[in-house]
Amino acid sequence: MGTGRAGLGTIAIVTTAMALSACQGTAAGDPAPAPQVPQIRLVTNATPTTPNQCPSGVPDGAVAARMCNSAGDTLYELQPSVTHSPVKRASAGVPQNQGQWVVNVELSDADAKAFTELTARNVGKQVAIALGGRVLSAPAINSPITGGQVQLSGGFDENSAKDLAHRLQPS
Repeated sequence: MGTGRAGLGTIAIVTTAMALSACQGTAAGDPAPAPQVPQIRLVTNATPTTPNQCPSGVPDGAVAARMCNSAGDTLYELQPSVTHSPVKRASAGVPQNQGQWVVNVELSDADAKAFTELTARNVGKQVAIALGGRVLSAPAINSPITGGQVQLSGGFDENSAKDLAHRLQPS
């Protein structure tokens, strides 16, 4: 799927189950929270489940893990994360000459190389984008993605695209 922008890779959303969460502020004088680091992990298996069977907590990114999606109806078995830094930017929009909402994500320079290697080896497979111990999205890799510029497409409406971009955007 071409986007007209050189170096911009795309992955198509297979599952979009994003729960809207309330933003919590910090009191004056409180330290700002550290930016959350999204984990991007290769999916090795996905099975239907129920919320009471979902593991809790945020797994260490360096080890294989099991996480549910935000709705708690799919349990993913995942390889270790290839990302270890907050993303540079995340935004939502409708690209020119396209009619569907997408989420654009720019990975840190440190994570871009590992992500390129992951996508080159796993075209057609799913990756999980997880934050806070939950899988926010599990897109399929359409082609190798180089340069750390990722476009998530398919299955988004305006609200879900903006919500995902907001959740991935560093604080």
